Amino acid sequence: MIVLHFLSWILLAAEICIALPIAYLCILSISALIATRKRDKHKHDEFEDSAQTNFAILIPAHNEEMILSKLLESLSQLEYPQELYTIYVVADNCTDTTASLARQFDRVCVYERFNEKERGKGYALNWIWQQLAGRQHDAYVVLDADSVVVPTFLSAMDRELAHGALALQACNTVLNVTESPSTALRWIALTLMNHVRPLGRNGIGGSSTLTGNGMCLSRAILARYPWKAFGIAEDYQYYLTLVQNGERVRYVPEAVVRSQMPVTFAQMRTQDVRWEAAEPQQSSRRTALQLLKV
Repeated sequence: MIVLHFLSWILLAAEICIALPIAYLCILSISALIATRKRDKHKHDEFEDSAQTNFAILIPAHNEEMILSKLLESLSQLEYPQELYTIYVVADNCTDTTASLARQFDRVCVYERFNEKERGKGYALNWIWQQLAGRQHDAYVVLDADSVVVPTFLSAMDRELAHGALALQACNTVLNVTESPSTALRWIALTLMNHVRPLGRNGIGGSSTLTGNGMCLSRAILARYPWKAFGIAEDYQYYLTLVQNGERVRYVPEAVVRSQMPVTFAQMRTQDVRWEAAEPQQSSRRTALQLLKV
């Protein structure tokens, strides 16, 4: 009898462990649905004509000569005053023609960086911020070289910054959705992770994550929390720094950035392993803080 009683308590505990994350996801889904309906009421509203944010668009690129052109072409179609944004390509330890290709585009500033000891996106970003220290940019948008953006990308970011946001995350989704079953599955997964979840979190007063591609950081937030993220998942590392200090990242669904995803399941698994490998780099203490504050 005692054994049965003990087992019943174990089963109850297991049910609670299963129910809690399901309940959390349900709350986020409902919150995201409410937020979507609120935004739909204003979907035909024009973005404010009085753009005021001066943006620096940062593109860290390591041997990206085959894919960079699409991003630069999409940026040439931005519906935002040209005098209020500058595009910076950081040709980082490149051994190909990335730098010369980028120079063929109008209004693109190219910086070449060579440092064999400090390799990676985090170091490239920190370096370019140092180079731009004297420039009067209000906010910095970070884009991956294999991406494209919608024409209203900066307008959407500008609106949220004007409303007081200091750290923003764009809707980071898939460009080649119909190319293969794996890209279609990735689109479904990223819709849940990079749209429903951050929209729901913002709706209940929490924070979106930073996914690196499409993140926007104001000059004020970088002055308050200087960039010290140099791991595999530098975006997640900086995000933890923000939430640990009580900051919130605002999700901007109208600012859409689409990037190429692996075409085969084997390639997709390789990418997943890389993403998952970044998690252990964060201390358990900081991860716990993140869970408590978002």
